[in-house]
Amino acid sequence: MGRIMIYPFGKETAPIMRNINLIKNEEVQLVTDTNPNIYIKEHLELDDNKIIYNLSDDFEKSLNESEIVYVPFEKDYFSIERYIEIIEEITKSEKRVLLSRDLYKELANIEYKFADQVTPYNHRNINLKVKTREIFQINVPVIMVLGDGLNCNKFDIQLSLRSFFKSKGYSVSQLGTKEYSNLFGFDPLPSFIFEERRIDDIIITLNHMVYSKIINEKPDLMIIGVPGGVLPVSEEHPEDFGKFAYMITNAVKPDIAIRSLYNNNYTDGFFENDIQMCKYKLDSIVEYYNISNTRLIYPQEKYGDLTYLTVNNKASENYIEEQNQKDIHYNLFNVLGNHNVEKTYEHILEQLSQNKVQI
Repeated sequence: MGRIMIYPFGKETAPIMRNINLIKNEEVQLVTDTNPNIYIKEHLELDDNKIIYNLSDDFEKSLNESEIVYVPFEKDYFSIERYIEIIEEITKSEKRVLLSRDLYKELANIEYKFADQVTPYNHRNINLKVKTREIFQINVPVIMVLGDGLNCNKFDIQLSLRSFFKSKGYSVSQLGTKEYSNLFGFDPLPSFIFEERRIDDIIITLNHMVYSKIINEKPDLMIIGVPGGVLPVSEEHPEDFGKFAYMITNAVKPDIAIRSLYNNNYTDGFFENDIQMCKYKLDSIVEYYNISNTRLIYPQEKYGDLTYLTVNNKASENYIEEQNQKDIHYNLFNVLGNHNVEKTYEHILEQLSQNKVQI
């Protein structure tokens, strides 16, 4: 693909910065916006990962050294007007420009006229002819990463799981929640799951696609990330109503389900209720919970926008430690800290090794 510049760097692309060592075949340059904003400062100060690798604020130098520019959608921190300025500034260089799917959609909605070299960063789509409506059994262990919604470290979990199991010598097949998953050597979720189609058609097609992928790749296990949340955030903010969680868990039943939560000190009753909800709504047994570094902030106005506050991971460490010392049947961890991550993944490996579906 050539040297890739990612601009402007922010929360959407933070997993690249934190896991840059996992990118083998691409050269990536992360670039901050030339107008520094509060979020970037907060994020770099509060993220426990102190190694800021390949992060630059020199737009012109980075642009000249890159062949392709990927523009993610940081809608909480940059206006559409600012994005138009960014795109037009890049297109003057005649570089190829890849826009995130959501940003491309937002601009198309206002009938923005795209230059010829500007295209969406397409999810890999599968031209799969479904010959039967049967749901096939997936005969390798499946780890599924679910979450509360946007910005709750689901992709960080997907990457760290991949790194852990590959370091143990296992081959991993994977479908990721980020459209740039291919930078890390695996496919993003196929674009058809985001299309306006009948839900049952999406479920069956995804099941057949995963079944075919397992046959072709012959992995030891499968990791699947799930976009969005498992439930509406609130009546005023239904988000996607948990439809992706519903479709994907119906297409592929997980052997291990991990839930990533917004940062909070949850009661024991919350976990008990959540486990029951996932069991009956998604036919998934959740035994592992990640406490993310993002706190969900509700707007003062009833129908205002939700916002996301990055918090220091250390604030959750004592809470996680106290919870895990209780006599409970679930495990808590924080993927961005060093707290219980390795121990949690070792426990998952042991659990899979004892299951009927052997790893």
